[in-house]
Amino acid sequence: QPGVRVVVLYPEGRVSPRQAHQLGCFGDNIQALRVAGAFDDCQAMVKQALADRELQAQVPLSSANSISLGRLLPQMSYYAHAALTHYAAHRRRLNLVVPTGNLGNAMAAVLARALGVPIGQIVLATNA
Repeated sequence: QPGVRVVVLYPEGRVSPRQAHQLGCFGDNIQALRVAGAFDDCQAMVKQALADRELQAQVPLSSANSISLGRLLPQMSYYAHAALTHYAAHRRRLNLVVPTGNLGNAMAAVLARALGVPIGQIVLATNA
């Protein structure tokens, strides 16, 4: 979108070369930056920038990652679609197994259930 600059942070060694290319190839206004660290380091940098009043006065910032409701709403919609489709066919709540990652995806399922979507158990999976 004209007038919008996007900066994407991603942890070094945690995305494939193809994924790294995809992060920044959709417009001249998008810059993908590899961070020497883990996902949590990227998120800490974003939180620090969002909390910096001086920076916010110079450059209005917003986030589209898992700490933003704008990221969770689309994820909630696919949980709602899956659960409502399952409920219509089987008249039972849908139990979910969600990879944990940074837990944003699981939070979307929890929020959808809190809004009344027929979701039963939400089981978190990890490969640790």
